[in-house]
Amino acid sequence: MFNENEIKQLEGNPNVENVTEKSITYSAKFKLRAVKAYKEGQTPNLDGDILRSYEG
Repeated sequence: MFNENEIKQLEGNPNVENVTEKSITYSAKFKLRAVKAYKEGQTPNLDGDILRSYEG
């Protein structure tokens, strides 16, 4: 569950299309880059580095 502060922060991320207190919808461009990175050996982590690495 995301609180109001977290939702506002996520809404400012260009990789996020939509966010609610229960879910995040990522942009198609971000999803494609994330899958490619995963196939190249980069694994997801919980601190949000993957989100920041694809901003802009």
